[in-house]
Amino acid sequence: MKKIVILLVIAVFLGGMGTVLWMHQGIFNDVELTREAYTVQGDTDAGPYLDFTALQEINPDIYAWIYIPGTTIDAPIVQHPEDNSYYLNHNAKGEENFYDAIFTENYNDKAFDDYITGVYGNSAEKDAGFYDLYQYKNMEFMEDHPYLYIYLPDRVLQYRIFAAYVGDNSHVVLNYEKGVDEMAREVYIDSIMEQRSMDAIIDRNTSVDYNSKVITLTTNHKLGNNFRFLVQAYLEQIKK
Repeated sequence: MKKIVILLVIAVFLGGMGTVLWMHQGIFNDVELTREAYTVQGDTDAGPYLDFTALQEINPDIYAWIYIPGTTIDAPIVQHPEDNSYYLNHNAKGEENFYDAIFTENYNDKAFDDYITGVYGNSAEKDAGFYDLYQYKNMEFMEDHPYLYIYLPDRVLQYRIFAAYVGDNSHVVLNYEKGVDEMAREVYIDSIMEQRSMDAIIDRNTSVDYNSKVITLTTNHKLGNNFRFLVQAYLEQIKK
């Protein structure tokens, strides 16, 4: 009898622990990841700074935030320390079977100090991921919405969008060695500015040059796995 009582107590304890863990997981699942929910004091032209300590309690892989005014792109940026394919089937909270994470690969520095940085997202779901990148197929939209902001814990990076076009599925960051070599940077910028496709939207009046730090936003394309839609922007200003 005593043994049965002990077993019942253990079962109740484990059941209670399971409930607590389930509730704890539920808390994180229900968290809404919005800039408004994680703002802190200290305004910039791009908006308030963000509380990355709180964001990393949701997912330690969150290290930056991307915001493009006039679009639905307003979300955390994540980077897995080892598995560059992890966020192809996880969301920004680290949950499986979601496809709205915006992420970088560990080839790139988290400080956005590389000359060439790749940022990736899915565009299959409306109002999630990089769905709204396709608005940049229109030159008027690009002219009216030229800025992109990357929030980091200690600063906000302002980029100017200057190119949008369909490219192949080659790896921009690795193909051009992150722009470490000046010649690679020249080839990279020339490959963008010399786009001649009828669908390519290129602002050739911007101040981008071979020493600019450029990010390429990459998403899938309806033509299939061999194609990507690319939007590119260069660093214009650092706000601290």
